[in-house]
Amino acid sequence: GGAERAGGVSPPKSNGALVLTGIDLESSGPELKGNPDACLQHRIIQLGAVAFDHDWRVLHEVSLIVRPDGPIAPGTAAEAVHGISPEMAVRYGIPLAAALACLQGLVMASQHVFGHGIQNFDRRVIGAEIERVGGTGLWWAKASAKIIDTMEMATPICKIDGPFGYKYPSLSEANQVLCPEMGWKGRHSAKHDVIGSANVLRALIARGVVRL
Repeated sequence: GGAERAGGVSPPKSNGALVLTGIDLESSGPELKGNPDACLQHRIIQLGAVAFDHDWRVLHEVSLIVRPDGPIAPGTAAEAVHGISPEMAVRYGIPLAAALACLQGLVMASQHVFGHGIQNFDRRVIGAEIERVGGTGLWWAKASAKIIDTMEMATPICKIDGPFGYKYPSLSEANQVLCPEMGWKGRHSAKHDVIGSANVLRALIARGVVRL
């Protein structure tokens, strides 16, 4: 439709209306919990972001392979999931600083930022990458006040038993429980996963669990 536009780095415009941006990362591995050294954290391999207006029309979308700022080990479990090898990231990826600048423009133009597991994974990995390129990260720190984690919010609604009560639902599980009519199937592509997160967020809003 006329409101949809792919690519580019300029912030979304919605004539002052509500803008929600979904974020998802594919990385070279899981966050290394308890390790404060950003240089030892895993790298962003792919960044996906989609900005929506209050009617869930797509205003802006990006899907970027990111060139790692430093060496990463080949053949990791993460690579087996998302299929992006270190060689592919180096050959086709854009510089990390450019990817972060694109993300910054989207985040700063948005009233809300959401993602599935964004609080405990994406937020920390992005923070480490900002530190790696020498940024202060003030814009990302300020964004924490407008983050909505669909994984955390969906947990008491999905009610999937785990060893210590209800477990965090995977993105596929949350879509199956909350919005099966959308027919979303996970494939570990960053932008595709943002769409899955948006499905879950819309279902949570419809149930009154999330209020914008």
